[in-house]
Amino acid sequence: MAVMHTQEFLEPSHIQAIELIASEWSLVEAVLSVNMWQTAGVNWENGHIFTDDLPSSARIHMFNALSLERWEENESARQEIGNLYTELKRLNTERNTVIHHFWDHNFSTDTIHAQKFTARGGKFNPKPLEKTVDELIMLVSQIGKLADDLDDFRRKHLGEFSPLTPKQTQRGRAEF
Repeated sequence: MAVMHTQEFLEPSHIQAIELIASEWSLVEAVLSVNMWQTAGVNWENGHIFTDDLPSSARIHMFNALSLERWEENESARQEIGNLYTELKRLNTERNTVIHHFWDHNFSTDTIHAQKFTARGGKFNPKPLEKTVDELIMLVSQIGKLADDLDDFRRKHLGEFSPLTPKQTQRGRAEF
């Protein structure tokens, strides 16, 4: 049995746009993690322990909970957190749709299309999806803006991040 490759189904421009979406989202996850570490007062190395294996949705909910607790008395910050949380959830859903579906190229409309399947109400329901390269690039731009907004929030409310790496003992073990 021959293995099929993405290049057999999609144009290079679609593949590149999907790759950019994945790459930009990695930046969002990194900035989101640093926000969480600073908010919780956790150093760089311990922060990685807490966040590296978390899926995006868990990071998003944790960021929201930590931030709302931290800025309980600051209504302006809470509004910013709410806006970031809404945009994080929306763009994570969009990203998941693009990254985790099997796409095929429709040459007549120059779109990529897929079927999104749901099983709500005990019924299996396909929902057709279509995306143009321009729509994919727009998503890349929105994800990039979100990374900037998250970093702006961090700088405004938390300041610069110092890695706070642990001191090394003579035996090479970390001291916190």
